[in-house]
Amino acid sequence: MSQSLQGASFHIEHIQPRVHGGKTFLANLALACPGCNLHKADRISAKDPATENLVPLFHPRKNS
Repeated sequence: MSQSLQGASFHIEHIQPRVHGGKTFLANLALACPGCNLHKADRISAKDPATENLVPLFHPRKNS
């Protein structure tokens, strides 16, 4: 979504969260809407509701 449609400034998020060893360098940073970034928090995976399996969250450099 375009930031102009968002109504709030995008957050700069760590793709690999710092608590999981992610560093603050360009390759590990991405823009995210505030709602998505706050929902993701420090998670790197989540339970798939259809299969109940633990799956990795979207990675904007690998899954785009």
